[in-house]
Amino acid sequence: MLNDANAAAFAETWLNKDVQNAFYLMLSDNVGGAVYVNNQVYSGDNFRSGEIGHIPIVPNGKPCYCGQRGCVDAYCAATVLTKLTDGSLGQFFSLLKSGDVVAGKVWKEYLQYLSETVNILRTLFDCRVILGGYVGEYIGEYMEELKRLAVAQNTFEENADYLVCCHYKTEAIAAGSALRFISQFLDTI
Repeated sequence: MLNDANAAAFAETWLNKDVQNAFYLMLSDNVGGAVYVNNQVYSGDNFRSGEIGHIPIVPNGKPCYCGQRGCVDAYCAATVLTKLTDGSLGQFFSLLKSGDVVAGKVWKEYLQYLSETVNILRTLFDCRVILGGYVGEYIGEYMEELKRLAVAQNTFEENADYLVCCHYKTEAIAAGSALRFISQFLDTI
């Protein structure tokens, strides 16, 4: 069994053989994650490793579908952005590029919560953080802004070069699922 975030992380790390440890942060309609340690996906004792979406970052904050309040998912899911555009992430980023004030305000808040989440991941895992999922397709041109926010919160580092955008802009889950079988086959040769 390989969940969606683990599959996407496998695809990302398959492309870059220099990455031995990473956290893949999947920013889709829900927020998920995958821990990649020593060239392998770490699933955890109960197959819940990487579930960053359900870590509260705002005490008594917005309700999350899990029943808790203030979870990362309630602040960093792609749906936070697409509420303005009837579910279209592409339209949201078009509004943002056109200078729409409301989209700009939503994006600024989104990046703040995302930078807090990234800081938690960096502090816990001390490894590369790969941003993927639906938002990963669009976030590339905003990485410097996000890195500045992440550095402002990090106690230990003066840059955020550990923070990277995904290579697979779409279909990372499908690619990772297929690559896992290919990898298993190649290991037998």
